[in-house]
Amino acid sequence: MRLDGRNVTVTRTCNLNSVLQLIYMSFKVYHDIETFIRHHCQVGTTNISALITVFKEMDSSKWNSVRSITIQQIICPTLEYDEDGKLNLYGSEERFLNRICNLIPISCFIDCPNRKCNISPDMTMYPMKDIIIQSPAQIN
Repeated sequence: MRLDGRNVTVTRTCNLNSVLQLIYMSFKVYHDIETFIRHHCQVGTTNISALITVFKEMDSSKWNSVRSITIQQIICPTLEYDEDGKLNLYGSEERFLNRICNLIPISCFIDCPNRKCNISPDMTMYPMKDIIIQSPAQIN
């Protein structure tokens, strides 16, 4: 893959790929999520136009382009290379989610029979903002 004008080997992309695939499928399956993300793209929300481009590349199965755009335009600014000169993306899903954390809304509708209930019957939450990513446990 070409990054920063040079050929680079990218390793340990599984976690990032999984998170990206989850968001891509949500975008494709749920019309309200697609509409919300496209709206943020139109109003110029940071990183969203890059995310839309990533989705278009995923539609065309251009996986090197997907990785390149995700790495350079969403995960950046800092890329960390290991001692072999390979780009190790282990743990980069946290950086990716931090850059797009306010994107995926969930609308909750509460139907409470108690007339004195003060919970709003309609609210929007951003669950991606509250995801805590932990390193996998060491298994001995």
